[in-house]
Amino acid sequence: MNSRVLSMRNLYRQNELGLNINAGRDAFSTLPAANGSSIHFTSVDDGIFDNVGQSAVSRQGGGVLAIGGLTTDARAGLSSNDALDLQFLGTHWLGNFQGTSRRDLQVYGSLAVGGLPGTNDTVRVLIRHGTSDGTAGAFQFIDSQPGDPTSTNNVIIIGSNVAFTHTNVGIDPPPQELFSPDANSSDDPN
Repeated sequence: MNSRVLSMRNLYRQNELGLNINAGRDAFSTLPAANGSSIHFTSVDDGIFDNVGQSAVSRQGGGVLAIGGLTTDARAGLSSNDALDLQFLGTHWLGNFQGTSRRDLQVYGSLAVGGLPGTNDTVRVLIRHGTSDGTAGAFQFIDSQPGDPTSTNNVIIIGSNVAFTHTNVGIDPPPQELFSPDANSSDDPN
């Protein structure tokens, strides 16, 4: 299964769990698990506020719960080779809780609440111009729970590990020779 979802200017407020996104998951012990599924989810200017419960299936909660491969039943096949691409552009989070812990965004490459985790499940996350109150632990990124013995489940954060609050303070400008002569022609009065 391959899906693309665009959420634009939506408000996810006062739910038990704001958004629950699973690329692949087992269904029941008698059915095969999802393998090779992918979801591309884009949030643009959404508000994710005051969600204070948890998923009955995974027992995780808060604002957004995103899982590459979810296994809920030890008797079911493993959810493997699943891909989840997440883009949060201008998304705003606030007041999301799992129990007494702040949880705006939880991301798992693979999560097994019953049995073993699948293998080769990948989640890629891009966040741009988002806001939150900065509470410690509100954003969590976990490759595999429990640990994946093959080390093939992963969460990849796209972008820099450095956050800039002022791009013109404390950063040396690149050398002038990197710019083309046309880039400097803005001083020309014609």
